[in-house]
Amino acid sequence: MPALQGYMDFLTETQGDAAYDTSAKCAAFVSAAIAGVDLVIWEKTVEAQQFVQWGHGVFATVNQGYMWFAAYDKGTEFARGLLSLAAQNAARTKIAMVKRMHDLQLHSVDPTDETTVPLLSINEKMPLPVQGVKVIQDSKLQLRYTIEAALAGASNVEFSIPITRYMI
Repeated sequence: MPALQGYMDFLTETQGDAAYDTSAKCAAFVSAAIAGVDLVIWEKTVEAQQFVQWGHGVFATVNQGYMWFAAYDKGTEFARGLLSLAAQNAARTKIAMVKRMHDLQLHSVDPTDETTVPLLSINEKMPLPVQGVKVIQDSKLQLRYTIEAALAGASNVEFSIPITRYMI
């Protein structure tokens, strides 16, 4: 039997399950967030006959994945908080936190122009090599967010996060 060969992909807000498949739906969760409370703001069910790992590449190679994330009120301010990449099993009984980082590392400093929000130089982007947790079919990939201070109203949540997909 040949070894499994993964392929690189990126997740965006439009690829979530029905309750999480637009920027506005994700922003509604951020707007309702209470400071210091961990909240699921996006999730996706892994398709049949696949498993997924967050990230791709390794630090020593040029094909390493880089991610960005921004929750913001267009033209006003960014939300500030901790973003977690997580996996939840299909039975919804276990959650594995894979990576947790402050979102100030993941976007530009100017929320006034949507075209500049994700634009960071390659040296500023957050590297995300393959993480060890395998998220199997029917399990959930999740973005969890702990906001530091309530935002008056988030209008957008946008991101691009590398993953590696494997067909089984």
